[in-house]
Amino acid sequence: MKKGIFNFLKIAIPLALGIFAIQYELKQLSEDEKNQLLNSIKSANPLYLVLSGIIGFISHISRSIRWKYTLEPLGYHPKLKNSFNSIMLSYFVNIFIPRGGEITRSAVLFKTEKVPPSKSFGTVVTERIADLFCLSIIVGIVLLLEGKILSSILSEKLGASKPGLRLLLGLLLFIALAFLGNYLLNKWKEKGFFKKIHQIKDGLLHGALSIFKMKNAWAYIAHSLFIWACYALMHYLCFLSIPELASAGIGPVLASFVVGGITLIILSGGLGVYPTAIKDTLVTFGFLSIPSYALGWVIWITQTLMIILGGIYSGISFLYFSSKTDEKH
Repeated sequence: MKKGIFNFLKIAIPLALGIFAIQYELKQLSEDEKNQLLNSIKSANPLYLVLSGIIGFISHISRSIRWKYTLEPLGYHPKLKNSFNSIMLSYFVNIFIPRGGEITRSAVLFKTEKVPPSKSFGTVVTERIADLFCLSIIVGIVLLLEGKILSSILSEKLGASKPGLRLLLGLLLFIALAFLGNYLLNKWKEKGFFKKIHQIKDGLLHGALSIFKMKNAWAYIAHSLFIWACYALMHYLCFLSIPELASAGIGPVLASFVVGGITLIILSGGLGVYPTAIKDTLVTFGFLSIPSYALGWVIWITQTLMIILGGIYSGISFLYFSSKTDEKH
């Protein structure tokens, strides 16, 4: 019962926040401004949006190849189509069930390649570390270019005068809790529930450390950088689709990319909230509110549509090849 309520809230709360954000933003607009917003979205150049979607698919193929590198040291050699299907289906599920994609990703790979979920999930942890490093590089670039503006944006969003200090304290608290949890698990690792948790922890740690055992460590790093370069390019191409924002420099482009990305991390899917984050960031740089808000929706719609199409393709592919595998057995 409690688990059912928790799963319901995981879906209901982000959806409610998204609807509230949309209603709040629209209430601030006059009828004329609402028409301008709709026209701005409709008039976005489809060529740039299609190119953005194609770049997105390329980044996911690269991510699928990168995933294979961390699985190989564990003794597994999944086919590219199966790792790609796992990743696309995970993104697809995340749209409807926040944080449900990680479970889906491991389950699909187990079905097609018999990779234990604890091992594959551990390699996903490795990916998250690599992705965080790449995002940190982009944040560093933005801080060098537009440090004062980005700091003011984070101060407003985090509700703190010193967002950097707040983040640092949160990180230190997380590290302390991690060490405490590890100590308790090692102390009670032979006791029932804790024994199971300890086994899961070992599987996760084994997968997370796989990057140091792989033969293609430099290729893994190259794919990581390429993936995030693709993400940034996807974002920039959407800027080019809106005439009022086509001349934006690297500062506002990357700053909105970072703030939007953080929004997606905090609130999976970003419905309603992501366009607002993009708008607020660009308005801080002096861009007009309506085109900026339209851009937020254009980016969100483009990325969501790409994931839905990719998810449908991967779902059909997964079912087809799974049935073929079952027939052989």
